Amino acid sequence: MKHFLRTFLILTVFCSGPFPVHAEETPLKVQVSPEQKSVKSGMMFLVRTRVENQSKAAVDLWCHSCSYDQHWVTDTPAVFIQPWTCEEDALERVALRAGEAYEKNLILYIPKTDGTGPVTFRLGFKQTMKDGSEEDPILSEPVTMKVIVPEGIVAAQGNKGSEAVQTKPSSPEAPA
Repeated sequence: MKHFLRTFLILTVFCSGPFPVHAEETPLKVQVSPEQKSVKSGMMFLVRTRVENQSKAAVDLWCHSCSYDQHWVTDTPAVFIQPWTCEEDALERVALRAGEAYEKNLILYIPKTDGTGPVTFRLGFKQTMKDGSEEDPILSEPVTMKVIVPEGIVAAQGNKGSEAVQTKPSSPEAPA
């Protein structure tokens, strides 16, 4: 029994390894609200993001003045954040008092091609420190988008390597 308990404790320590920062460990809470519930494959859609200070003390964030998309990551490789370029970008201090929030809009896209269906993801806010280093992302609750894939794209995926790829359903031929 003593050997079993010792093995259990060792496995618990090794398997519990370092985890990303979660809302319980930080005064910040990340909320994500897409403007729509469904989107066509590859089309961009708007997502409203909110990083709220849930503590009773003020919290300082260092945020990009222009390229604030760099603060965000997705936990699903099928979901992409549309980047943009800026002529001048700097880290600016954003002081959040208790209950205040940092809010920005992001543009995302999902280039799904394997058929219409749901895609679930979370967005993570990477807090930038004054020295430019980044903390582990604080993740939002899961968001599910219904991705609509046109039939022609699904057919093209099935015919890869074929020279003639049908992009829309053919209509029956008229009788001669």
